[in-house]
Amino acid sequence: MNFIRLLQSRFLLKDMINTCESYTNRSIYCGFDPTASSLHLGHLCALNSLAYASSLSFNPIAILGTATALIGDPSGKTESRPLIDNETISKNTLSLSSQIHKVFTNLQKKLNSPCAELKVIENGIFYTNLDLIKFLREVGYYFPVNPLINRDFVQKRADGVTYTEFSYGLLQAYDFLTLFEKYDCVGQIGGSDQWSNITSGTELIRKKLGKHSFGCTLPLLTTKDGKKFGKTEGNALFLDKNKTKSYDIYQYCYNLPDDEIEKLLYRLTFVSSEKIIETLDQPLETRSGQKLLAYEIISTLHGDQEAKNTQRISEILFKEDYNNIVPSDLEALSEYANKIVISQEDIGKNIIDLLKEKAVTQSKKDIRRLIENGSVKVNGQVCKEDSKLKEFSPVGGLAFVITTGKKKMHLGYLQ
Repeated sequence: MNFIRLLQSRFLLKDMINTCESYTNRSIYCGFDPTASSLHLGHLCALNSLAYASSLSFNPIAILGTATALIGDPSGKTESRPLIDNETISKNTLSLSSQIHKVFTNLQKKLNSPCAELKVIENGIFYTNLDLIKFLREVGYYFPVNPLINRDFVQKRADGVTYTEFSYGLLQAYDFLTLFEKYDCVGQIGGSDQWSNITSGTELIRKKLGKHSFGCTLPLLTTKDGKKFGKTEGNALFLDKNKTKSYDIYQYCYNLPDDEIEKLLYRLTFVSSEKIIETLDQPLETRSGQKLLAYEIISTLHGDQEAKNTQRISEILFKEDYNNIVPSDLEALSEYANKIVISQEDIGKNIIDLLKEKAVTQSKKDIRRLIENGSVKVNGQVCKEDSKLKEFSPVGGLAFVITTGKKKMHLGYLQ
């Protein structure tokens, strides 16, 4: 299948410049500036698209913007980005490189077809021997000022745009030019906010080399109320397991509205159209689409076993069914719970005194309030003020599952 038609069939194409039908065995790239130590869920669209390209005779390249991150992309920003130091960018680059390789390998396995190997390149090497005068002559010469001034991010910035930020689009265009010349890279993928930067690259290649290239942008993932997908309570859901637990991703997907699931399954997973249709035909109350989305995302990020464990834990916590828990379940639960040690003396203590001693909450007043609301449970059973752990049986013979509110879980292991 043609790459562009494939993107369209997965609801992944927003805009494009030029066509790519005549290109085979050429390279295509997507850029990621290492301004953070992890990508977030919104980046999966780009990685999925790059993986699709790798299965259709394109050689995929991920550019890590070790140079451009020093400037900061102003696209879509209402104020200046703070400048990041070299040491931070270097650390972030190492993290992103490892993460992208891991996720991309998982994506290619899911495609189950021959794929070209991913190259990860730092764009800092493009600027090692490029001085300012050479850059202005070889790049700046081809860009009239008026179109640059009329870009959206310039018009929307009440505080004005610095020359540093103003130059970012030219640097990204130079990246594309360099990749075209040195890596036979004819295409670029980016988010919808990257349209002007991508077209600057195709224009530079056309004007300077007299050759054609193509670019396509992907739709920005947003929820129905306009919030960016993958954002929860102001925090991004990261691809790094140390920053965002799999259980949090599962719960985020599980709670998504029904009318958002179809497009997300197409955009963020490689699940076939047939399976998507079959899944969405299930009764809404089963939340089959949400469960499938969560499973596929987690398996892409962290593997099938992690996805199975997370699904199992979610079912246990949702149903509060602790009777059939086995030691492996407790091990999986322990990743999402605060672990505390319970002695033989502790099991005879009043639940309020015990939770205060174990620093589960800050004060006995907080514990009483939670108990009044029915929010303190042991093994799924609601506690009273005079409850003691000895009234409950440890699950799996090993631990007590104590919850204080909807999202706070503690595993009390018997000593």
